[in-house]
Amino acid sequence: MLKDRITTIQVALLLYTSLVGVGYLAMPRRLAETAGRDGWVNLLLGGMLLLSVNALLVWLCRRYPGQTIIEYSQAILGRPLGQAANILLVLHFILMAASVSRIFGDVIKLYLLENTPLEVILITFFLTGAYLAGHGLNPLARMSEVMFPLVLAPILLILALAQMEIDYGEVLPVMTIGLYPVIQGAANSFFVYTGFILTAFLVAFMQQPEKALKASSLGLAGTILTYLVIFIVTLSSLGEASLYWSTYPVADLARRIEVPGAFLEKLEAPLMALWVLTAFTTMTPSLYFGTLSLSQMLGLKEHRGLVYLFLPVVYQVAMLPRNYGETILLGNIMGYAALAFIPVIILLALVAKLRKGGGGNG
Repeated sequence: MLKDRITTIQVALLLYTSLVGVGYLAMPRRLAETAGRDGWVNLLLGGMLLLSVNALLVWLCRRYPGQTIIEYSQAILGRPLGQAANILLVLHFILMAASVSRIFGDVIKLYLLENTPLEVILITFFLTGAYLAGHGLNPLARMSEVMFPLVLAPILLILALAQMEIDYGEVLPVMTIGLYPVIQGAANSFFVYTGFILTAFLVAFMQQPEKALKASSLGLAGTILTYLVIFIVTLSSLGEASLYWSTYPVADLARRIEVPGAFLEKLEAPLMALWVLTAFTTMTPSLYFGTLSLSQMLGLKEHRGLVYLFLPVVYQVAMLPRNYGETILLGNIMGYAALAFIPVIILLALVAKLRKGGGGNG
């Protein structure tokens, strides 16, 4: 099951591409709805929480070397409670894959394939992702290395060209709504970091697990920085009011930018073309780690057969939303599920510390 081995840089890139892959198009609006222009403050606060929780996860993985959270949760809490936590984790991966896929389908239908049924878009997306997920972690790690520049390049290009007509004064004043709403909104900002739980699996596959904290922190810090820059530039270019009505602010920013002297008048089309590729970097790990979790819970040696059994469930959940509001609600449920794992992780760390078990490097 754990025959795959990945490098330190692959861990960092897997985390980065999994967290940034799909969500950045709608991220500025989601933050603006809860914190207005102070969304970047929420991103920072949520990022600090993210790095702290990640450090706990790495500590647990190092204490139980070669085991994923599915295995050591049962060793720490006992089989009944551990299995209950693991079921919640599998449900989280289902929600994550479904939410990401639905956003993908809606964006593709809105910007590229207006007349193509959503069902066809999603089924094609799922089958392609399932083929990759069924072949294990190494192909996913190599995909992250290939996709990293494809994720980063369009973001950097759009943000660079947006500087020609930008007003950073839109970021100020800070915290006009008071400190408490900003702190309260930090929980909502944590939604954009959904996927951090992958650390609880990746460490078990590392060639050099002693570098797990460095690798995972690098990937997550890159995610935090990328989201900060995207939010600030989008806010400064479009204005706070525009973020509330724009469904996908980053795509609207790309549509607005003109490239002087270039044969491409708008960046929207190439952005969407690259975004189609990078969408796989979020959905496919959800399929892989969801089925890996299920196979470890059932004591199976292979996860591949479960991938295609997993797909119909994910597809049904992805098709539940009837409009954009319900799609956001699905994403919010996924975010709350991720938040719910923070006390679980803290409990695991406390019990593991009290029991002084594991025999690892804790």
